[in-house]
Amino acid sequence: MREVIEDIPAASLASSGFGDVGRSGNACGELFRLSGAPKGAGHERKYLNDALIYLQAQGIGASVVTGNVGDFDFLNQLVPGVPIILYRQA
Repeated sequence: MREVIEDIPAASLASSGFGDVGRSGNACGELFRLSGAPKGAGHERKYLNDALIYLQAQGIGASVVTGNVGDFDFLNQLVPGVPIILYRQA
């Protein structure tokens, strides 16, 4: 695994900036309320990670390809403008 990661060119890597983290916290809260998920069941971290991925893609002009249709559809409605490709397994 280490060799695979080390082979990724530095220009292909991106990290979340401070602004992305703050904005993702807001989006996470909105996503949590919209989802109706029970508090304390561990969904908060999952939603925060989804929001970070989504907003990082926005920041670098990338698209998101995901099978997580529900969360990313909500995120796309909350923060429009990120190209997403949603799929479901057959």
